[in-house]
Amino acid sequence: MNKALRIALATATAAAMSGITLVGTGGAAWAAGTCSTTYTFRTDYGSQTVTVYVPSTGSTAASTTCDMGQGAQSAAVKTLQRTLNNCYYESLSVDGIFGANTKAALKRAQASEELRGNDVDGVYGPITRDSIMHYTSLGGHACKYWNGPGGL
Repeated sequence: MNKALRIALATATAAAMSGITLVGTGGAAWAAGTCSTTYTFRTDYGSQTVTVYVPSTGSTAASTTCDMGQGAQSAAVKTLQRTLNNCYYESLSVDGIFGANTKAALKRAQASEELRGNDVDGVYGPITRDSIMHYTSLGGHACKYWNGPGGL
């Protein structure tokens, strides 16, 4: 193991043990991200109560603070692809693979929600989570915005 890799692993281990989250900017491990599943919750949509689907790492609202980019493969990617199809009129294959088409569609969604500059990057993370609509159990184009781990 080379010295740079040993230092990176030691830093990541120390950060994890102290509860600090490190954010990287590249490489295959980062691209996979941390989102792996879907958090669901119930909320009002007009006169109906619906389920909203948000990429996450687990089953709590706090678990929605995660990220993923091109190269990721998970149930969370399927959730994002459904969101892009239902809320932003994309026609992605819902295959759970965050490829070039998913990245391009996410960039269009980010731009349509008036994110600017580096925030229109085709990477899903907390800024994007809070800015885009998420699909609901009503299907079609019935979507809701998410306002962070506190809920909608």
